[in-house]
Amino acid sequence: MRNLITLLLLTASVAHAAGTPAGTLISNTATLTTEGGETLSNTVTLQVSPVCAATLTPQHQEITTPAGVRAELKYTLTNIGNTSFTFPVTSTATGGVSTVTPTQITLAADQATTLTLGATPSGMAPMQVTVLTGCAGDLEATATVTPTSVPLGIVKAVSSSGLAKPGDQVTYTLTIKNPNALSVPFTVTDPLDRRLTVVRTAPQAEAQGSTLTWNGTLAPGEERVLSVTVTLPERDDDTTVNNVARISSPSTSPSDSNEVSTRVWDAKLITQKTVDKQTASVGDLLTYNIVTRNTSYTAKFEQAVITDTLPAGVSVVDGTLSLDGADAQDLDPDPRVIRVGSGTLAPGQSATLTYKVRVLPEALKGNGMLINSVIAVGQSGGLPIITTRVSSVKVTVKQQENAEIVGRVYVDKAQNAVYDEGTDTPVTNARVLLAGGLSALYDAQGLYLMRNVRI
Repeated sequence: MRNLITLLLLTASVAHAAGTPAGTLISNTATLTTEGGETLSNTVTLQVSPVCAATLTPQHQEITTPAGVRAELKYTLTNIGNTSFTFPVTSTATGGVSTVTPTQITLAADQATTLTLGATPSGMAPMQVTVLTGCAGDLEATATVTPTSVPLGIVKAVSSSGLAKPGDQVTYTLTIKNPNALSVPFTVTDPLDRRLTVVRTAPQAEAQGSTLTWNGTLAPGEERVLSVTVTLPERDDDTTVNNVARISSPSTSPSDSNEVSTRVWDAKLITQKTVDKQTASVGDLLTYNIVTRNTSYTAKFEQAVITDTLPAGVSVVDGTLSLDGADAQDLDPDPRVIRVGSGTLAPGQSATLTYKVRVLPEALKGNGMLINSVIAVGQSGGLPIITTRVSSVKVTVKQQENAEIVGRVYVDKAQNAVYDEGTDTPVTNARVLLAGGLSALYDAQGLYLMRNVRI
């Protein structure tokens, strides 16, 4: 008996293989050989249908950018289906503006492309962005964009960069700038030196004690100038006034300005000269006092030098030059000039220079007037030198019927008819005689004096 065998191959209505292009024909043949040697077969052919599939990576990204400044992020879209497909690409955002390119792309099977997401935060809150694509617009990736801000800028300047005097007015200017792409509220504080007096501010500032405050909002890229005019302290003539301002904002870290300095210097030095006699005769001794005083409020002089120019007709008596009661040294080789250093003079401090002169017959020449002038010069570090006004005194030399003769007898070794101290030798212990019986004995310096000589 012959067996009946049925060979049946069934085909599915849709079939595909990964990586197998759509439209590909796949054939399958089944063969059966019976015991009697008979061969039976059946062939089935199927066609691969198109299938859409894709991936979008990475699934999430995070980035920071200054507020109002566009940030870019990259995503990779890959077609993992088995046929070419055109993918739409869109983006949505909260807290800013987003764009994505391209907005659609056709990819062959297994092809990949790069998507560029642009995200611009519109404020300081974190921005959330979603990129949408895929076969049905249901494939997504996300991004978080955290906005940052650049600190506001502030630069300070002062109208008087050199020396100023007490009571002068100076103006501080503050230039502030917003480098951000968004408007930023600001607060500027300027803690002034407590010794300053505010004259005006522009624009109007709020004052609390010695601190000034300005508030406002700077537009993107805006630069603005604030100013304050002040009066320097009246009774501080040796000081430096420093100033630093600060700008701050809720969204930025604070910034300090550069420091500006104003040097205040107006030291005062006066010299007053007196003499113990208003009239004198030849041979008299005159005592001069020179008082040099630092009349500054706070300034001191590290060095003061007193210079006294003697008139013709007098000679300094040896050993009489003193400063504040102590022996002083004449720094000038000219016998008609006395120069003495007084050292440091603190505010209100004075130095007194004293010396004696003898009136010589030469004082009678001309108008018989001895005019003696003195100045003092004060210095303090590298600051300007202060010179006093000239102080002068006058002494009238009287012509006498009974005059006095003053002279010196010496060996003129230089043969120049002038007594040279240290070179010529005084004649001592000798006597000079005049007709009429007047005489005088030379002293140890060769000097002699005859009184009541009839002229």
